[in-house]
Amino acid sequence: MDSFHLSQSDALKDSPSDSSSKVRPAACLNRSRRPALRDYIPVGCLHHSTFRVNLSPDIELTWHDEYDANIDSAHWKEVDRETFGLVNISEPLNVDVQKLLDADCVRLFINLNRLFTNHQIIIRVYILPDDVYRNQSSRDGRLLRSALHHLIGRLDVSPNTWHGAPMPDCVQMFNVWGTFEDRSLFFLFNKLESPSPDATKVRNRFSRCAINDLLNHKIHIPGLKTLLYPYQARSAALMVQREAEPVLELDPRLHERTSPMRKVYYYNPRDVSFLSTPRYYESNKGGILAETMGLGKTLICLAVILSTQYHLPNIPSQYQQSLARRPVAASLVNMTISTINKHSIPARAALRKIEARTGEEMMQCIKELDQCPATYSIPVEPVRLVRGQRKYAPRQVQICSGTIVVVPRNLVHQWQLQLKDHVEDNALKTIVIDKPGDPLPSPSKLAEFDLIIFSRPRFEQEVRDGTDSQGRRLSKKSVTTCNCEYIGASRIRDCRCLKADEIYTSPLKYLHFLRIIIDEGHGFSSSNSAAVFVGKELVTADRRWVITGTPAKDLLGVEVDLLKNGIEDSLDAEALRERAIDERKSFDFQEDAGAVKSLGLLASNFLKVHPWTRSTEGAAEWEDYVYWHEDRQRKTYSGFSCVMRKVLSSLVVKTRPCDVERDITLPPLTHHTTYLEPSFHDKMTANLFIQVLRSNAITSERTDGDYLFHRKNTKPRAHLLANLRQSNIIWTGFREKDVQGTLSVSTSYLEKENTRCSPEDRKLLQESMKLAGAVLDCPGWKALGRTHELGVFVDKWPDQSCHSWALGGVVQPMLVGIYHLLQAQIFVNTKITAVEPTKGLKEFGETVIAQAYSNYDSDDDKNQGGQLSASIPISCVDETPVAAKIHAAAKSPKKSRQQWSNQSTEEPQEMNLPAKITAIRGKKRAELDKFVLPSESPLRNSHVIGTTSAKISYLLGRIIGLERAEKILVFYDGENAAYYIAQCLELLHIKHLIYANTLRAETRSKYIVAFNMDPTIRVLLMDIRSGALGLNVNAASRVFFLNPCNRPGIEAQAIKRAHRIGQTRPVEVETLVLKGTIEEAIFQRAKAMTRKDHQEAKNLEDDFKITDIIQNAKVIPFDPVEGQGEAQMAKLAVPQQIFGREGRGDVKIEGIDVDRAIRGETAQTKKRNQQDGETKRTPARAKKQKTVPIRGPPATPATELNVSDLFESPIPGSHSTPQSTPQGLSDSIPTSQQNSLGSSASADRSLSLSIFGGQVSPN
Repeated sequence: MDSFHLSQSDALKDSPSDSSSKVRPAACLNRSRRPALRDYIPVGCLHHSTFRVNLSPDIELTWHDEYDANIDSAHWKEVDRETFGLVNISEPLNVDVQKLLDADCVRLFINLNRLFTNHQIIIRVYILPDDVYRNQSSRDGRLLRSALHHLIGRLDVSPNTWHGAPMPDCVQMFNVWGTFEDRSLFFLFNKLESPSPDATKVRNRFSRCAINDLLNHKIHIPGLKTLLYPYQARSAALMVQREAEPVLELDPRLHERTSPMRKVYYYNPRDVSFLSTPRYYESNKGGILAETMGLGKTLICLAVILSTQYHLPNIPSQYQQSLARRPVAASLVNMTISTINKHSIPARAALRKIEARTGEEMMQCIKELDQCPATYSIPVEPVRLVRGQRKYAPRQVQICSGTIVVVPRNLVHQWQLQLKDHVEDNALKTIVIDKPGDPLPSPSKLAEFDLIIFSRPRFEQEVRDGTDSQGRRLSKKSVTTCNCEYIGASRIRDCRCLKADEIYTSPLKYLHFLRIIIDEGHGFSSSNSAAVFVGKELVTADRRWVITGTPAKDLLGVEVDLLKNGIEDSLDAEALRERAIDERKSFDFQEDAGAVKSLGLLASNFLKVHPWTRSTEGAAEWEDYVYWHEDRQRKTYSGFSCVMRKVLSSLVVKTRPCDVERDITLPPLTHHTTYLEPSFHDKMTANLFIQVLRSNAITSERTDGDYLFHRKNTKPRAHLLANLRQSNIIWTGFREKDVQGTLSVSTSYLEKENTRCSPEDRKLLQESMKLAGAVLDCPGWKALGRTHELGVFVDKWPDQSCHSWALGGVVQPMLVGIYHLLQAQIFVNTKITAVEPTKGLKEFGETVIAQAYSNYDSDDDKNQGGQLSASIPISCVDETPVAAKIHAAAKSPKKSRQQWSNQSTEEPQEMNLPAKITAIRGKKRAELDKFVLPSESPLRNSHVIGTTSAKISYLLGRIIGLERAEKILVFYDGENAAYYIAQCLELLHIKHLIYANTLRAETRSKYIVAFNMDPTIRVLLMDIRSGALGLNVNAASRVFFLNPCNRPGIEAQAIKRAHRIGQTRPVEVETLVLKGTIEEAIFQRAKAMTRKDHQEAKNLEDDFKITDIIQNAKVIPFDPVEGQGEAQMAKLAVPQQIFGREGRGDVKIEGIDVDRAIRGETAQTKKRNQQDGETKRTPARAKKQKTVPIRGPPATPATELNVSDLFESPIPGSHSTPQSTPQGLSDSIPTSQQNSLGSSASADRSLSLSIFGGQVSPN
């Protein structure tokens, strides 16, 4: 405590007159207009427990106004700025109090009864709040705030002290910094209360009725086909309640306090400001729907839209105008409509209910309402006009009941599917604006739609508002003369001036929408993106919602967080969840910083939450108030303030898992890791990588730029580690000369003298050299490296053509490339009914293999090999060679069929791989598909019995065993893995799709819908980089990770693609890991990493322990016997027949192959026209129309229209044979090159090959 005393010498020395002559307060109030004591807040006391003062009782303390009734003037006297000199408070508080007294910011009272006794001395402190006398005194000065901060930190606010009876055990110091939350954002997020809507709090009867309808499961929501689960109904009802009845909430920056006199006041810790009356903001009409992934957020949104259909937003109060006096009396109808529009009464909704209840036709009333929509004017901001300045008319805005939904483009078709599944036909008038070129209808037409679905890229394009095609904007000053250059020698100007009619004006800014919803809205956590600008500045909407299961990065529900451990469906799941929450409850700024910043950007920009939004007067800085800072001069980030809990509670709608489980039980989820023994080829590949790493480290002596882990080699190192990850499935990037090169460098180094090679390093390098050198004696490995093929082992290949197709020599089992095997299968299947189906197979094989070797030699001639440094081959650190592109390099054949049939030479001819697969149509196609090989046919004995990849063999075995009963989702993270697996599925005639990162978003969206809806598509291969968020793939009940994800958040989100509402089967998840490899070691380390470790490692390799694992990896020893016979392969669980398999005719995927065929033909036609110098003209019926009727029969369920239906007639389609390309990789390959690839969804997997310049006859 700071001590003070009164002395008689001080009193004699500093008389009031002297004191007044020395004090010149600049900020003090006029004494005649000084605030009354009742305007001050009694905050606390300054006191000293044991202090004796000897002072004559004749000393008088005076004051200048009447005291409050609570002041006993006989015992409490005021110490003002003139008499403060009699009170000697210790420095530096003495100076601070003097400043505050001079400015009349505080008033002090001392108890005279105790002044001349041995009792404690007490000074009461009253503080002038910031919301009184603002016009006479400014209290915003930095020095005054600092002085007040020092003073209040020494105040005792206990009632006992205030009343003159301080007790040492009951001292209660003023809490300067506010309430402290030593809890993590994860803890606060998962401890939010479940929605508990209360319709009685809603005054608007239409909204109250909507809430009651949602909560009453016996009442059918008009237009909604699906019955909501109780938790979904509660979430939807709370959303409607927040929209319809925003409440006044205390400014989150203010803390409510109670004075010792039991007077309530408000304190802002960050600003050190006091208020006597509260400051309120209207709560947000929206927020964040953060239900856990898979619990039906889309359905909840549809229920909200349908329950509030035809509700109208309110006209902003600043734009409301009184009804103008009419020159003549209006009809009763017009007066009624004017009143309806002024008060935004949802009359149409009321009329629809009357129709449903009574059966009475109300169409005429609805037409009258449509003819007089509610509008208001936004006047132009007044500016000082200067000569030549443009004058702008007020902007007319029309009120409409529509809802805008902005979704990622790959989810557009998923939303359309959800509409079809959950919404009755004609219930919602819907328009889909998806493609970048789709124009928007006029504002009046757009206002007629109940639901407007934008893809995010198309929504962002509205940022063009106010600019022309070149991005130019009109200047404020009008231009009357043209200064453009003349055309040639003429006096005609080549005018390129910006004209008003060339400016694009977005129809969105002329409408006031009821609601805007952003699906996967965590992407709107930005302040300067085009989408946020359009959503914030152009779109006017009363109600704003963000839909996401992850409101900020890594901010997941605890139930999703537990998925990585595979224990979500444990019997004691609730206890496990509580334990997981408690383990992560402590505040960690580094862990939460990114998520908190994202939430702040979301709240302050798109959601426009007060007081954080920039449009608010006195907008607050987010990080100043959500964190608990212990220093006024800097941010200490010591924890969260109570603001964070308030903001989350007011924004987030989320049901706790325990409440969800009371309403619904998802099928069980199991997740386990399968450890596989690496095959002989897997071991060789792993040892080659280790040899490269050891050779580089030892020969470079771990210094300078030659060392791969030197800081300058970030990009090559990243490529090498990516290739190392892919090598656990299959790797064909090493060339024979690469191996020879690294062995040569290592040998030369070991032969040198005076190197810094330790005996341990020498031993390790010799060990890896020996194992790596063994691959040079393996003809199969060298052949696969030259052809970039997945090796497939075949038993009992047709004898006459073994030499033509075998890679690495004819041995049993025979090694064949998967792509080559596919070509052979198609070749034989197209001739399956012939007497000799294998006739010509030998010659065809010679050409296929010759072409494969030719491609390799061509690449070699381009010097793609070489060394990055003395010990690192380029192929090792270059990007992964994509097999699809390698195979696509083949060109059209030059020989005819007759040449093939007469071919008898044993040597491969220099010919190209066939580039076109032509369908056999009609009866002959059906005849080929139904034909069954005779039991005595030797072709029935040809089987695939294994592959060179342990993971692919295991996965194929699992798919074969499961695909008839269950759909399968396979996550991969490399194009080659997807390509090779797709070819294997092609060989087995299993319908599948590849959801690749290279696909257009529109195509990816179609693939998800096709996989969920088409029962014949059994497998979906999904790139985890593009498929882990926002997708609904609940048709799949088996999930495989080809590689460990090693990122818990991404893995959990990927699993929730299948384990979600609508799933009817138990979901089983498997992660495949190769035993004894670098992959297994990294996997174990990733599991042991804390959340903080994961956040600090931007890339997994940034973790020093993982880097250590890679640098010190051990080779995998193998026995030379493993490279012979069946020991070298990873066996399939069941051998698979190659030729004449069942299902070869049922291969077309409806809606996918035809689209691809049309795209392919369109691209080829365009290219041909360009070569011929032709200009393609737009058909007349495809041109835009000036007037387009929108009303009419629905085009699709839920009256859904694509924007092209409003402006263009459909472009005439053409029919052609689908190209044979694995679905998902085709978009990354030129159309002209796609024809040579095997297809997962081609029009026919037993199509003939146009290798003769014509069609192969089955005979």
